[in-house]
Amino acid sequence: MKPLLGEFPSADEPGLRVFVPRPKYLFAMKFRAMHLWGVDENRDIEDIRRLATEIAIQSAEEAMALVASFYPRSQLQPKVQFGLEEIFSLNSPTPRGGT
Repeated sequence: MKPLLGEFPSADEPGLRVFVPRPKYLFAMKFRAMHLWGVDENRDIEDIRRLATEIAIQSAEEAMALVASFYPRSQLQPKVQFGLEEIFSLNSPTPRGGT
């Protein structure tokens, strides 16, 4: 199957150009947008989990480092850090608040 990425009709002719962000940047964009909704109301949580799996992010620390590589920490709301911690604690094998 051909990948759904390229130019139509070609780079030398006029036509439709579609740009798709790389998974790491999409992951960072979705987290930065979390300040609008919060984890409980965020409709992108499943997308975030899938992207984390695809780009091999396994902890909140790794996720925060990736997000901070695209956006200055000064532009990230504290809710972003808390959201990262909550999402990755939900994915961990240890129950939240348990042993």
